[in-house]
Amino acid sequence: KEFLEINIPIQWIDPIYKSGFTSKDLLLDAKPTAVHQKLNGFRKKNKLEIPPITLEEVQTWYN
Repeated sequence: KEFLEINIPIQWIDPIYKSGFTSKDLLLDAKPTAVHQKLNGFRKKNKLEIPPITLEEVQTWYN
């Protein structure tokens, strides 16, 4: 729920959690570029059928 508060697309919430970002604070404490790399790496490794996330999308979560 707290991820929805910062406008994270619903299809990314589970991958974010499984990537180790178990809270909004943990996510926002990391650099946007690191979050972007980690999420797209998780997507590729697990062959998720969701489109890659852009750095610009990730950066909007920090505003």
